[in-house]
Amino acid sequence: MTTTTSDFPHDLLTPITGRPTSDAIYTLTRQIYANAKSIETTCGGGDNGHLALVMDPATYLLRAGEGYVVPPNPGPHPDPVAGATNAQITAAANAYANAVTEYALHKKTMKALLHQLLAAVEPTYYEELEDLTFGYADLAPLTLLTHLKTEYGTITDDNLVANRAKLLTTWNPDDPLTTVWTRNRHCIDFATDTTDPISERNAMTLTLAGFVNSGVLMPYINEWERKDDVDKTFPNF
Repeated sequence: MTTTTSDFPHDLLTPITGRPTSDAIYTLTRQIYANAKSIETTCGGGDNGHLALVMDPATYLLRAGEGYVVPPNPGPHPDPVAGATNAQITAAANAYANAVTEYALHKKTMKALLHQLLAAVEPTYYEELEDLTFGYADLAPLTLLTHLKTEYGTITDDNLVANRAKLLTTWNPDDPLTTVWTRNRHCIDFATDTTDPISERNAMTLTLAGFVNSGVLMPYINEWERKDDVDKTFPNF
């Protein structure tokens, strides 16, 4: 069994050139979450893949409803129990094989995720985590990601202002509208756990201003403005 970056939805994480910014760390986190979640396992509830390898335990517990228990190393193949029947021997062998597979998948996924993070960020910004003897061989991807978030991922007031400004961007009619909705979701998500979150209504107001500036959607904008407030919801936008 192998786990390589080719198994991930993001073969490569978006490279960060120079000092990481909060925007860059946000994108890095979103991509590594998607990759970790894509590798299935029965551990941690079974519905979130290996997301727990890069998400802090408290957040993961809220999402999954149970913690992720690291599969133990099953060790060498045990000898059959004296007096065991053929069925019992077969069952024990199957259980051991499954344990080996689960443990190996955990280790290989850890290694692949760590490799991606190390490759995406210049060593200057995490070299303090390097062991003088073993390098980064024993470094957990969550430890590295937490370090990057703590040192470089703090969202400042200027970051929040710049994030809101993205919603005001004049829409280019040559771009599909889906790019606007994707940008909006990311802007809202970026500010969610900050002191200045963006409500769906604020997002709609700012985006509408960007559409007005484009000057090509006025019939639709006028139709929207005529709607009752109760119908001006994000899903209807």
